[in-house]
Amino acid sequence: MVRGGYTGIEIYVDSDNPHVRQRFTVAHEVGHIVAVKGSLDASVSFVKRRSDSGAGSADEIYANEFAASLLMPEDEVKNAFAENSNVFHLASLFDVSVSAMGWRLRHLSLAG
Repeated sequence: MVRGGYTGIEIYVDSDNPHVRQRFTVAHEVGHIVAVKGSLDASVSFVKRRSDSGAGSADEIYANEFAASLLMPEDEVKNAFAENSNVFHLASLFDVSVSAMGWRLRHLSLAG
């Protein structure tokens, strides 16, 4: 969840989630902040709670793309993939989940 205006932004993550899930969640929520704060007045606050109901919405797609690009930059992934295409190795290298890395590789047309 994200809450706040330009000052006092708070991102909450589930401490029971694995480290890699927490990292992706924070990057995802930063994506929401960038998307919202790029178009809103500084005095506007917002609250964004995790919900499965908006999973395919444009906001969620943007936040996921933002997180993936932040944690797994395209050029770095392509260079690492050229040296070792093993998804488990790459996930460990970028400190993300295997599923996140698999998605990123498919998105970059590096895996089927």
